[in-house]
Amino acid sequence: MSVRKKQERKQRQTRNRKQRELARREERKAHTAGSSLGEKLRFDDPEPLIAADKREPVEQQDDTNELLEETSELDTEPSEPAEPEEAGCELWWDKFSNANGPQRLEMAREKLKTVSADDDAYEQLFPEAIYELESKLSREQYVAFLEEVRETRPDVFSMSADWNTRAMVFEYLAQERLHDVDRAVIVFAEQLKDIGSPFFSLMSAIRLAGRVKAAQALIEAAVKQLENSSLTEWAVDEILEWAMFAHYQRCMAAGATDKEIETVHAAARDLGIKDSEQYQTNRRDFVLHLSGQSSKQWTKDELTNGKPKAFRNIYLLGVDYERWLCNERDFEPIVANELRHLVITAIDGIECPFDVLLVGLTRRHFEPYLAGKFDFMSLNRIQAPATIVAMKHYYDFLKELELVKSGDWHKSQSICDALWKEVRRSLEEEWPCFRFLDQYIAN
Repeated sequence: MSVRKKQERKQRQTRNRKQRELARREERKAHTAGSSLGEKLRFDDPEPLIAADKREPVEQQDDTNELLEETSELDTEPSEPAEPEEAGCELWWDKFSNANGPQRLEMAREKLKTVSADDDAYEQLFPEAIYELESKLSREQYVAFLEEVRETRPDVFSMSADWNTRAMVFEYLAQERLHDVDRAVIVFAEQLKDIGSPFFSLMSAIRLAGRVKAAQALIEAAVKQLENSSLTEWAVDEILEWAMFAHYQRCMAAGATDKEIETVHAAARDLGIKDSEQYQTNRRDFVLHLSGQSSKQWTKDELTNGKPKAFRNIYLLGVDYERWLCNERDFEPIVANELRHLVITAIDGIECPFDVLLVGLTRRHFEPYLAGKFDFMSLNRIQAPATIVAMKHYYDFLKELELVKSGDWHKSQSICDALWKEVRRSLEEEWPCFRFLDQYIAN
């Protein structure tokens, strides 16, 4: 094949892939239209006070306009007729796009039986064909197909293993198939080569579900990939914090002695975490608060004076909260750790001074933060109800420490209860996947 023909084939493949991506985005946007929290919930103000949560773990942006421009440019470029095999793929896509769910499923199965990794059609068909089945099947049907692909065509499954595993795990949570949650995650961990956006919502979900073995397997696999990743700084920090969980737990189990704290420092060094005197002090304080060896009685001034030390104190207060969740609410340590992480992230994301939060949670501040989890491209919808769970317990904790007054506590609880009901309604179709959170709101 001539160089020109190869270039033209590549251009056609790129154009077709971009057109399918645009169509998929429009379909997803239409599917989620009217379900954003900003529309479902009643804002105190007509406009949100802060932008939606736009933190992305991988350096990226919404490139829909760019895709439109590139597709338009490709459409206007002159080209020779497509090769027979490529023309056949284009006809297949035309038929596939007009097919219903069962027809698409049968077409995908037939192609999986005949297409090999050496065929030119391989990357023209997969994994896009699998992606585009999702909206045409029930979650149960789609996951059953993914299981089939994982067993019969592991090469195709691995092309988008992160997205596939995420879809499978959420459906397994809906069906309470916890053994399958663990198996799916561990299989994914064994073949993890790159850390993409689905990793973070998957990790948060399995931690909230208390799947310790699966979470540990996945975080260990992720740590090995950090050096070659394109993750943002906050995403690396999040992975490292998750990775330290097991080391802190081992330290707790061994009595949190000075000797055991040294093993925590060693683990941090092995992970590439800074090991300055200040970082060692921070880790020691973390252990002392998590183990209950610290008898610190917090005052409002220590948490709200606006000095850098106040932010550190808020973080340590969060560690006390994690311990309180385990001791007073009987949460599993990994669940308590994730709820603490969600609270600290929310306190930062709400962009509201902590002294304001201590006079009670308000919809005016909390609701826009939750709304950011409902953007149509967001993968973190589970964090909206989970953050409400975390904040509801947090205000119980603050009341117990006499850091909030009874009336402010009652107002905060009422807001959490109201938002919980509204978020459940907004997530009605997805709620079976998140239903396991119900046990925590009533805890």
